[in-house]
Amino acid sequence: MTTLQLFSSDRYADPVGLETYRSHTGQEFKVSKLVTGTPSDVFDAWIRHIWLAGGDQVHEGAGRGYIGSVRRVPLRVEEEILSAGLPGAKIPSISYRVRKPGPFPLQSHLAMVHFMDASDPGMEVRETSKAPMTLVLWTVKTELTNTCNWLHCGSLVRLIFRTALKTFLRTLAQETSCN
Repeated sequence: MTTLQLFSSDRYADPVGLETYRSHTGQEFKVSKLVTGTPSDVFDAWIRHIWLAGGDQVHEGAGRGYIGSVRRVPLRVEEEILSAGLPGAKIPSISYRVRKPGPFPLQSHLAMVHFMDASDPGMEVRETSKAPMTLVLWTVKTELTNTCNWLHCGSLVRLIFRTALKTFLRTLAQETSCN
């Protein structure tokens, strides 16, 4: 597939969001999936099928990227979209954070979803499909509470998050392949 390295910030529609993510401390994990559709179509599908359908809206967001949107997902976890780089000539992305961690022992959780054109010369994606394809790269940085660190529960927490994100990406791939 690809080495999953992030491009330089000047390639992104939201370079400030990318730099904020890069400078955030915490342990990082990544999940990715090749999805049918252009980055613009997949960006919109992620908003519709993952963000909006995946929780109750606590606060409406602004614009196509739903900036400022707050949603409540199961276990009373609240997430907020901080910034969005809208589709265009550069790599679109969405940055969000967990505002209220519910039962999870988190000090911080910052995530960025990248929608990269698989036909971009900088990508190392080997796909023979005639349809446009987008590599969705979901990167997350978490800082756990001291208690969680002391109890060594971080691996379990990250496993839960990674499993959930992989499920969301499978849903996204199914939804975009139906359109």
